[in-house]
Amino acid sequence: MRLSLAIIALASAMLASFALWGPWIDRAVGSEAALEWFRAHGVAGALAIVGLLIVDVILPIPTTPLLTLLGSLYGPIVGGLLGALGSTLAGAAAYGLTRLGGERMARAALGGRDHERLAGFFAKRGGWTVALSRWLPMLPEIVAFLAGMAAMPPGRFLVALICGSVPMAFAFAALGAGLADRPILATVLAAVLPALLWPLARHLTGARRDARSGSA
Repeated sequence: MRLSLAIIALASAMLASFALWGPWIDRAVGSEAALEWFRAHGVAGALAIVGLLIVDVILPIPTTPLLTLLGSLYGPIVGGLLGALGSTLAGAAAYGLTRLGGERMARAALGGRDHERLAGFFAKRGGWTVALSRWLPMLPEIVAFLAGMAAMPPGRFLVALICGSVPMAFAFAALGAGLADRPILATVLAAVLPALLWPLARHLTGARRDARSGSA
């Protein structure tokens, strides 16, 4: 019960943030003045966009348009790398905020039984959930917060996070750079590629752990 209430509370907070600040932020970030500032300031402009992607953890930042803008301003490779960096840091920040609270705080918030259920879910399906959530609205932040509360291992979380963030960033950067003209295709790639990358990454990291254990 407490777990359901925690998810509802997180979603409600994000919806309230969008209702209060969303339209203003959309207008500000998408304005001609903002676009000219990004273009004129080179590295500072790129870092500002990455910073906005990170702030999406607490504010309703228009992520997809910014990922597309990075491709438009800096090309599909650099723009994709910058977008992947911003998305990965955003997920890591959300995870870190709840992970730093520790198991005692998570158990106090959820109750022992719900905390065990959450930890069990992320132990079995956390990688898939993190990787496949990145292209969806609101869900990436909620999943990252819950992964921290569940004490999902940081290495596993980071690998899954990268598997979800990189395809999304490069798909929309390619769209912004003019290499693609189909937003639906970019969205499909952002959704499908993590499902291919995560099993491969899980296998490779598992094999590496086994090799280290065998040589110990």
